[in-house]
Amino acid sequence: MSRRQCAGTKLNEIKRKRGDAYIAEGVAAMEARNWSEAVVKIQAGLQRSPDNRSGRERLGMFYIMTNKRTRGLKLLAEGISRFYPGRESREQFLKAALAGEDFDTALDAVDVALTHTGGAVDRDRDRDWDWLIDQKARLLLVARRFEAALAWVNAQSSSTELRHESRVVALMEMKRFEEAHEAMDTWREGSGVMGGSHRLLV
Repeated sequence: MSRRQCAGTKLNEIKRKRGDAYIAEGVAAMEARNWSEAVVKIQAGLQRSPDNRSGRERLGMFYIMTNKRTRGLKLLAEGISRFYPGRESREQFLKAALAGEDFDTALDAVDVALTHTGGAVDRDRDRDWDWLIDQKARLLLVARRFEAALAWVNAQSSSTELRHESRVVALMEMKRFEEAHEAMDTWREGSGVMGGSHRLLV
């Protein structure tokens, strides 16, 4: 590494640490209910340290709670595109998006998360990967995109209880009742996923 590159790396590290310090001050101000100071400091911090997960989530949720949903979701979505923050943060984001029926934003967030190759996706791939696939199926159903939901679950190499249920619901909503009953029989009898179909038989 050249001297110039070393200097650049050191400056970037100083910039990031300064940003983290601003964010820490902003979080403290938020906890003290000094909202204006908190927003200003966290914004300044994220400009210097954009990968600071805590600051991004705090400010994003603050915007959502103060009726600035679009701004808050945008801030959170930008964080998703930079890193995979794990399932808990993803659940929080999806709940916020669904509360405003912002299905496209929620689906985009899941698609971006599925493309990540770092963080929790590498460490807990089986758990998070299956969960993300299930969430996309669920979102497509809630958005009433039944053909897309059916195509998505049919494209998967394995089944979960939610995928079985999504297949049945999508077929029923498209009035393909014979196929829906066949899918329900498969759900009841196969793939080791037991019991879930009974609630649809009530």
